[in-house]
Amino acid sequence: MNYIEAAESQRNECKQITRDRIPNLGEKLPKCIDELNVLLPLLEGIACCHWWCPGKNESHVIQRILGKAVSHTLAGLDLTYSGHYDEAMSLARTVGESTNLTWLFGLDNSLFIEWNSLDGRKRWNKYRPAQVRKKIAALGMPIPIDQDRYSTLSEETTHVNPASRPQTFNSANIPTLGGYLQDAGLMASINELSPAIAILATNSIKLLPELPNQKRKDIYDSSLRLLNSVGGVDMSKAVELRNGA
Repeated sequence: MNYIEAAESQRNECKQITRDRIPNLGEKLPKCIDELNVLLPLLEGIACCHWWCPGKNESHVIQRILGKAVSHTLAGLDLTYSGHYDEAMSLARTVGESTNLTWLFGLDNSLFIEWNSLDGRKRWNKYRPAQVRKKIAALGMPIPIDQDRYSTLSEETTHVNPASRPQTFNSANIPTLGGYLQDAGLMASINELSPAIAILATNSIKLLPELPNQKRKDIYDSSLRLLNSVGGVDMSKAVELRNGA
């Protein structure tokens, strides 16, 4: 067995241990997993035009945004079960960017039209994540993935810095390279992925008025149940626990 095969074997073992552990980690975490199993296929149906299609020659921009978010969430869950919590929450951060963007579009559709018309550089300058948060704040509305949450995910899971410690969610503060279950990392990953995709889901159905009413209700109800199932151990809390706060 070579290194890559051995690492894969370790991840597979971690996945099974994680599946066995989840029912024993309180009430909310198993409910999150159950609700993700309801919501994600509903959202995949939108992304694949299964529930409704605008037409071959019509815009599918919202479907594509949602499809990328579903893909990122599924990858994040796979990474979570494999013990790669930093990488899972980095993907939650990415989903959160789309969450804020679609929230902004729902507040002011003219901004969606502008965003859709700009070339790559101009679009980035006007609608990069920090600018999107500023635009939402300027409209006097709450920011779904706010500056504090985004910064924590950036600092702790995405960007390297002198204090970076990969996969460190244990009381001994021992870094790992994935493949090992750590309860705090597991809970934080699920509790970061879940609200990002749930809020994005409710944003998306507002931007797709032609979606059948029953599917709209199913998605809204599932998103609400998912949000209500999110626990208190997010990345910020995991950092506090790691630092002994």
